[in-house]
Amino acid sequence: GPAIRIRAVAVVNLNGAACMPCGACRQTILEFASSETEVFYPSADGATVATTVAALLPAGFRLNAE
Repeated sequence: GPAIRIRAVAVVNLNGAACMPCGACRQTILEFASSETEVFYPSADGATVATTVAALLPAGFRLNAE
């Protein structure tokens, strides 16, 4: 079947606090996405940050390289 690929990720929490994905989450996202997949998360000032997996995980690797 077709491979699952994530196109974008939104990080949220129940109390609206700033929260970017942790290192383990960043690596997991990369396993199912491209390095250019967009990631959105709330910053400390309440703004939404838009970035890419590559920017969040510059030395990421793939366990199952294609």
